[in-house]
Amino acid sequence: MDNSGRIFLGIILAFVIISAGLSLGFFLRFKSPLPSPGATENTVAQETNNNTYDISPPSRGAAIVTHPVEIHPIGNTSFTTLPTAEAGAIKTGQKILLYGANGAMLETVGEVTKIVHPKIEGSPDITVVHFLLNEDEEQPASDVVKGEIVIERNTNIARLPLSALIRSEKGEIYVWEASESEDGTYTAYLKPVKTGITTYTFFGLEPLASSSGVYILNPDEKLRDGQKINVNKTLYAAPAETDEQKMERLMKARQERLHDQREALIQENIHRMKQERITAGDQQSQAINPSANNSCNITDDFLKTVKQLGNKEKPAAIAP
Repeated sequence: MDNSGRIFLGIILAFVIISAGLSLGFFLRFKSPLPSPGATENTVAQETNNNTYDISPPSRGAAIVTHPVEIHPIGNTSFTTLPTAEAGAIKTGQKILLYGANGAMLETVGEVTKIVHPKIEGSPDITVVHFLLNEDEEQPASDVVKGEIVIERNTNIARLPLSALIRSEKGEIYVWEASESEDGTYTAYLKPVKTGITTYTFFGLEPLASSSGVYILNPDEKLRDGQKINVNKTLYAAPAETDEQKMERLMKARQERLHDQREALIQENIHRMKQERITAGDQQSQAINPSANNSCNITDDFLKTVKQLGNKEKPAAIAP
């Protein structure tokens, strides 16, 4: 190869090397670090983060565990089928939070009345759960489209808002803990956790020992494990009224309403009996014994009506 060829080849190689170097430099310069939880490199931990994060210990309070079911009313009753493996915690007497088509909780509660395990050869193992929907004049059963069977009650759980929950692509669950140093500064650490009761607004930490920490309520993609952060100390409070409390309040309101209806019926019957007795008094000169029998019949009918109302409206014990 003559000199001109070597020079030309050298120029080409130099151009290729320079281009590759520039491309690599451009790539490294503008590639942003992935906001993946758990990065522990010192260079990542020391990245500047001027955001301020709300931190709080978990709140303590009550919550319930429920099992969702679809409901298709048949009069005042309904039933659903579930795989037996999913129905193990369902028992007769458990209450059911009832919801309408708009997703709002209705002003009444249902109840599990019967559980059947049919054995059908060649069919999957299923369980049939029967419900009573407890309709009344103000809350027809036809409004019900779904329910939540109350499976478990817990009166003391450590609660954090759903915004504090971090879920990895593999489904692993984390929270960001804010650890205070001796100098009063805070450092963010990513902690794996197990969750217990989970609602539409908060989740419970398990085990309860996890509640001793202080956690970041509003994490974002800029957080890095081991990073110094600015904090705003708050006290998280779960919703003032949980589903459990609302259910019990609705049950109490319904019982009071039915009690008032029963009292009104009693007063109506008493008034009717007085009128009947007045009429009977006017007719005593003609037929005293038939009047007495009629009064007895009125009293028997009245007592029978009150007894039926008492059996129908007797509030069941709140279960799971």
